[in-house]
Amino acid sequence: MSREVVVVDGLRTPYARAGTELKDVSADELGRVVSVELLARTNFDPEDLDEVVFGNIAQPPDAVNVARVAALKAGVPRDVPAFTVNRLCGSGLQSIVDAHYRIAAGDAEAILAGGVESMSNIPLLYSRESQEVFTEVFTARDLASRVAAAARFRPRHFKPEIGLQMGLTDAVCGLNMGRRRKSWPRNTGSPAKSRTPSPCARTRESRSRATSSPKRSFPCPSRRSSRPWRPGTTECARIRRSRPWRS
Repeated sequence: MSREVVVVDGLRTPYARAGTELKDVSADELGRVVSVELLARTNFDPEDLDEVVFGNIAQPPDAVNVARVAALKAGVPRDVPAFTVNRLCGSGLQSIVDAHYRIAAGDAEAILAGGVESMSNIPLLYSRESQEVFTEVFTARDLASRVAAAARFRPRHFKPEIGLQMGLTDAVCGLNMGRRRKSWPRNTGSPAKSRTPSPCARTRESRSRATSSPKRSFPCPSRRSSRPWRPGTTECARIRRSRPWRS
């Protein structure tokens, strides 16, 4: 039989835009601060916790199980287990749902649950080709081999890929977060009710596609030609400025 579960209290840190006031604060440090303060406000002994659950998307390389790292830094005993869940933007809520399930089933009495993210600290990445060259350099057994491996470097190998941008781009359809639902009825011919976008809305969507899916081709929305428009070019932008929109 399921037991009644209650939320005792809640707390959150300030929010800030990525790359601004909190850019130097790591995700595990954010989790530590809010955990310490919440336990202090509720006068709850960390030793009485049965588990710690945190939601997180980016998974910092130096704190992959960010719930465990934040819990230990907050003074939670080592014998209290902690794990991290990932359900994208619903990760924090998923941690609360998981805590509810465990308490309702009788597997726990008290769980510290929450969500944490530091988009400012999502790292820059390098292409697989770049990684292979770096690996050859670092694993070379002698100076000659290392110099020979380093000679393979080209300027393109030092161009990073933005991890945040990759994370906000759908791995299946190639569209940026927030664009898929808006464009789905029109692209698929679905009978779903949707208001016809204005010329400005169509212009914004075309520009968004140009920045979010450089490997996909779409029909140019501003002309009658069947030749595909390759996102990343400015051809459609020039045509939009020279021709009025026609329905």
